[in-house]
Amino acid sequence: MKINCIICNRKIENPWLFQKTCGKQKCIREYLKAYQKAYQKTAKYKAYQKAYQKAYQKTAKYKAYQKAYQKAYQKTAKYKAYQKAYYLRKKERRR
Repeated sequence: MKINCIICNRKIENPWLFQKTCGKQKCIREYLKAYQKAYQKTAKYKAYQKAYQKAYQKTAKYKAYQKAYQKAYQKTAKYKAYQKAYYLRKKERRR
C-alpha cells in the first residue's frame, strides 16, 4: 500500500498505520502547525483554556504580576491623560 505525504505529496513506500507525512523535518513541522491550529478551534481546547485561565488567575504569581503591571501602568502618560479627561468629564456632569 502506497500513500502520499499530505504536505509535499511525496510517495511513502512502507507507511505505518495513520502515517500522514513522509518523515522529513519540514513536513512534520508543517503538519504539526496545521494540526495545532485546527485543535485550537475546537470546543474541547477552548473549554480547557477557560478552565486553565480561571485557575491561573487565582494564583499568587498572577496576582503579583497584575499588581506590578498596574503600578507601572499608572506611571505612564497615557494613564495620566485618561485620568485627567475622566475627572474633567465628571466635573462637567455635576454642573
